[in-house]
Amino acid sequence: MKKLLILSCLILMGQTVNARSSNFSINFNIQKKSNIVSAYIENSNVFVSYADKSIKQLTFNSSDSSPIILRNENAVLFVRNAGGDANNPKVKKIMKVNCGSLIETTITEKKPYQDGLAFTYYILGIQNLTLSLDEQQVYFTTECYATGNELVKVDLATGKWSKIFPADKFELIKRGSYKGLFLIGRNEIKGAGGRFTYYYLVNEKNEALKEFDSESSYNLFKNNFINN
Repeated sequence: MKKLLILSCLILMGQTVNARSSNFSINFNIQKKSNIVSAYIENSNVFVSYADKSIKQLTFNSSDSSPIILRNENAVLFVRNAGGDANNPKVKKIMKVNCGSLIETTITEKKPYQDGLAFTYYILGIQNLTLSLDEQQVYFTTECYATGNELVKVDLATGKWSKIFPADKFELIKRGSYKGLFLIGRNEIKGAGGRFTYYYLVNEKNEALKEFDSESSYNLFKNNFINN
């Protein structure tokens, strides 16, 4: 009976130690996630810096750009330059790398449509990779039409694409009274004036809420009401 009691105590103590170790590990991971200060590119590789001044290299292929921190996943989203085929030898794909394990995951590497310029499913250009407000999707412009690009949204969990609207440049407004709206520049024809780039404030349904008569007025609005 005495031996059985001692054995029970030892098992209980072991469980307590394991639970404490598990809690320590969980707390450490949470702390590391919150302590990421920045993600940046050096020699075309992804690095992160932490609040304790430490630096960690995450990728090693010397072919990466546009890093974005995914704080909820302890990961970094980025664009990788990759090889395609004989017609398109240089293509792009969107990936993420875990800051702890360094494991890389491909989010998307092909368009769900053939564009009207190079007639390929490969992604040839990714401009202004931008995380959505809920951090579940990523926006960017890419080739779509013979005369211009499309703003698209890709789900980070599934890799599913959604076309938003034609745009050659954009900026997602992330704060203030215009939060969630887009400032865009779009190449289009109006009347008999020929093809020019026009500038708008729009929502995700492509409803124009404000039109700017020039790039300078567009920038003036952005500097006065968005960047301040």
